Amino acid sequence: MEETTTGRDTGMFVDCNVTADIYMDNTRIGTTGELITTTPGTKTIMLTRDGYKTKSWTLQITSGCIIIVTGK
Repeated sequence: MEETTTGRDTGMFVDCNVTADIYMDNTRIGTTGELITTTPGTKTIMLTRDGYKTKSWTLQITSGCIIIVTGK
């Protein structure tokens, strides 16, 4: 599920019931529960954590907006 909020930063926030690593383009960019700033454009992110299924989403990041992703 995605939700968009307008603001000054550009990026994403992944809300999840466990702490998981977030990867973009095979590079770890942070963890769930923290604001991750990035450049606008189409981004594919992947959530990983030992013992859990890996999940991925393709997001359209808009300049000046934060995309909120629910990873439950």
